[in-house]
Amino acid sequence: KMDQADELIVLSQQKIDRFQLDIRDLEEDLAREDAVLETSRSQINELDEMVQVRKSDLIDLMTRQSSIKNELANAGKRIKELQWRQKTGETDRLALAERICQTEEELAGARSGLMQAAEEITVLDRQMEEDRSRVAGFRQERNQAQARRNALEVEFSQVASKLQVLNDLSNKFEWYQTGVKAVMQARAEGRLEAKNILGLVAEYIEVAPQYEKAVSAVLGETLQSVIVADHNAGVTAIEYLKTKASGRSAFIPMADIRKPDPAVIDQVPSSPEAGLPLAQKVSLKNGFHSLVGHLFHGVKVVENLAQGLVAWRRNGQAQTIVTLEGDIISAAGILSGGRGELPSDKLLAKKREMQDLTVREIDLERDKKQLANLAEELERLVQDGDQLLRERELTRRELEQKKAEAEKQVLIKEKEIRFARERLEVIELEGVRFNEEIAELEIKVERLEGKLAQSQEEHLLINEELNQLTGDLHEHRAEFDRVKDQLMQRRLR
Repeated sequence: KMDQADELIVLSQQKIDRFQLDIRDLEEDLAREDAVLETSRSQINELDEMVQVRKSDLIDLMTRQSSIKNELANAGKRIKELQWRQKTGETDRLALAERICQTEEELAGARSGLMQAAEEITVLDRQMEEDRSRVAGFRQERNQAQARRNALEVEFSQVASKLQVLNDLSNKFEWYQTGVKAVMQARAEGRLEAKNILGLVAEYIEVAPQYEKAVSAVLGETLQSVIVADHNAGVTAIEYLKTKASGRSAFIPMADIRKPDPAVIDQVPSSPEAGLPLAQKVSLKNGFHSLVGHLFHGVKVVENLAQGLVAWRRNGQAQTIVTLEGDIISAAGILSGGRGELPSDKLLAKKREMQDLTVREIDLERDKKQLANLAEELERLVQDGDQLLRERELTRRELEQKKAEAEKQVLIKEKEIRFARERLEVIELEGVRFNEEIAELEIKVERLEGKLAQSQEEHLLINEELNQLTGDLHEHRAEFDRVKDQLMQRRLR
């Protein structure tokens, strides 16, 4: 039993030795894990400090960004204020410039009035001796003026009546084909857009009377062509004519018409024998002159058919010859001509007749007014002749007063102009100063925007770094808690 007890003791002692060895190993492991925990805690603290530092940096950066934005806002506000003051100054400058112009005109009027008053006084002194012999002449001239005016009234009434009839017919496009008339009336009534229907060739063409027959023969029905903006506008008008069954019409698209090849005619020299380019004798007003080259490309005008045949045989080029009488030799040599009025002749003839009547009406109206004024003036002179000499002195005093008033107005207007120019100079100087300040502010805005862009980039970098640090901190804390829990469990065991 003693031996067995000793053996148990030995075995127990061996177990105790092993347990003690395990305990020492465990204590060493715990010490190492404590060191790891301490290192992890130090890293966590270090990361936390770095996070706080970067947060502080971010706050500082955001503060700087806010300051930059405030500066940008203030600069923008100042620029707008200066621009508003510039606009106000420009308005004032224009108003002052207009006022100076107006005042200068008034000053010129006052000076003119002053000179006129002085001249009238001189003339008046001389006329006081002349008026007695002139009264009888005035009476005779008055009677003659009234007789001439009555004759002009009769002629004016006839011309105005005839012109009114022609204008009414022209406004209704009575001399044009049915299709042309329908298109132009649709334009006038708004069924076709006026911006697309630009007018008629016959309306805008200008030609000397001696070339009218030649132009009419060459163009023919093209004189009635409608000038439109482009092909689309022409198609729209044609569809309208088809829909309304209103006849046919030709359309010239300004934007889409092709330029003629100048080589055909440019190689042929121009001379009275070879013919002169008809395009040089024609013009189209209202900005349509470019159509002349299209309408009269390769057309030359000669005096008569015999000369035209000589020119056609001589040049050998593909061109059309037309005479002043309207006879035509085509590029292929085909002749056309004779006696009689072409349908297109009527358009140019009526147009010329209306122009002549309009000029005559204006001349008659002018002459009537001149004669009426003359008759009225002569009547006044006749009626006032007996009293004129007695009234001359009174008139002279009135002219002296008028002269004094004109002198006063001259001084006032000169003072107003001087003041306005001084004010204008101040406004212009302010404008220069505003421009300089705006330029400086724009440079400052550009610099601030650069700084803001740079700070925004820095903001992004700090955010990325802060996110990285925060992630690392969370990972270290999670690892620290895991190791700490393991260590606690092992100690409990």
